[in-house]
Amino acid sequence: VFTSGAANNLLGYDAGFWAGREPIDLVHPDDLARALAGWNRALAEPGVEVSEEVRMRSANGAWQDISITGVNLLHDPEVGGIVVTSRNITDLRRAQRLAASQAAVLELIARSEPLPVVAASCLQLLADNGVSGRSSIYLMEGDRLELSSGAAPVSLVEWMREAPRSRSRSLCDESIATEAPVIASDLDQAEVSDGLRYIAQNEGIRAAWSQPILAIGSGRPVGSLSTLYGEVHEPSAHERQAADVSCSLMAIALERAETETRLAHQALHDGLTGLPNRTLLLDRLDHALARRERNGSDIALLFCDIDRFKVVNDSLGHNVGDQLLVAFAQRFRSVIAPSDTVARFGGDEFVVLIEDV
Repeated sequence: VFTSGAANNLLGYDAGFWAGREPIDLVHPDDLARALAGWNRALAEPGVEVSEEVRMRSANGAWQDISITGVNLLHDPEVGGIVVTSRNITDLRRAQRLAASQAAVLELIARSEPLPVVAASCLQLLADNGVSGRSSIYLMEGDRLELSSGAAPVSLVEWMREAPRSRSRSLCDESIATEAPVIASDLDQAEVSDGLRYIAQNEGIRAAWSQPILAIGSGRPVGSLSTLYGEVHEPSAHERQAADVSCSLMAIALERAETETRLAHQALHDGLTGLPNRTLLLDRLDHALARRERNGSDIALLFCDIDRFKVVNDSLGHNVGDQLLVAFAQRFRSVIAPSDTVARFGGDEFVVLIEDV
């Protein structure tokens, strides 16, 4: 009978659109049965408010989350109809979904799940929050960008891995160089390298955008999030927000992994010389003895210390004594095989474990 939908721009249609059209026609097919069940409940229960949430198609083709409350007032002589109030709650539901996805990834990070698992979850976050393209996460390893997770074409992965890197080589390189998102909504019209254009044409990539992953502490780029589309596409504000969250979570995961690696190294190595400490030496000795039991090879254990080390400390100071320990450790490293171990046992005492003597 009447709708204010054109006036309040709930779905973006003009007044002429609603003439002779039922709002139920715009409901998502998966939500249609629930919407009709709510309508039937309203018919069966006069005077009782009935509420449902459904997705409805907006004028721009996107699905919007709509909260609908209806009350049957057919029995009221002053109304004689069913009054329905609709409210667009898309932004609210998007925020809730994004927050839930973020919490799920943070839980993985807190449980110290492997980086590939976290990276895959960051990509799932994008898919669950409206990013329709094919997304991948690349991480910097020296002068290479290595695929951590995602479904990028093999030709593109190999292209991204090659060195040397330059800002114009790819969208990921440019986003890393500028520390800002780089969007090519139509690669046919964008200025990209010949190599990248060739790959895009062969793989059916029509649009792409890249977002840098910045380290939490230093803010330096440590990787990039890449999203590819088979058609011209400009990422929406919500897509970009989801990408921001995904990149931030990946940065947190990387920092957590680096911290754990650093702490594990500190627990098993001497802080001054960087050599294995007593704990790691004993572990390696256990393994060496176990191998000796299996293959019968001999091992040697050499205990060494620095003569008159106390004199150096007392006469020249502990700083010079530390420099002597570091130099001593470096000389040890230079004369043993990679399979052998030199450890600082404590003070000026060193132990060398030699296997397969």
